[in-house]
Amino acid sequence: MSTDWVCLFDKRLSDEILSLATADLADFLQPRLHELASFSEFICGFAEEIPAPVRLSQLRQQGRTEEQLKCDVVQSLCISSDPLYLDYWGCYAEVFIGDPPGSIPESELFPHLKEQRYLLLRSDHVDLMLASLESHRAEVVVMSDANVSLLRNWRDQCGQDTGKMVAYFFSY
Repeated sequence: MSTDWVCLFDKRLSDEILSLATADLADFLQPRLHELASFSEFICGFAEEIPAPVRLSQLRQQGRTEEQLKCDVVQSLCISSDPLYLDYWGCYAEVFIGDPPGSIPESELFPHLKEQRYLLLRSDHVDLMLASLESHRAEVVVMSDANVSLLRNWRDQCGQDTGKMVAYFFSY
């Protein structure tokens, strides 16, 4: 049985990446190559000394579209690396009736994707998840108190900084 999970998401950086002109993507990437995740297309198969413009050119020659490349960069730079697995009482099916108003489906960011993997949630959405977890405290088995505290911390970060959201990943 699989479990849904959440990660902190940098929406402000995502918006910056998605707004980059084609000519500016390499300049944006060059100083950030060391920050990219090991699974990034910009890392896999490239020697460390290969500059971003060369990597970008080679990926385009391999048929990667601008949307696919930006999606890779967003996934690598904007999603926190440590997933927080959710207890049933904090899951989408238990907490929400459809996508909550103001949430952002991944398909809105990346219309080229055929399957939605995540939904971006605001702090008030995470409040609903926390309320459900709290009301079923005795039945929570997957999440530790530390996990619930971390989710609360992410909610607080999102409340203080509208450039942060929580990415809710569906385990199909």
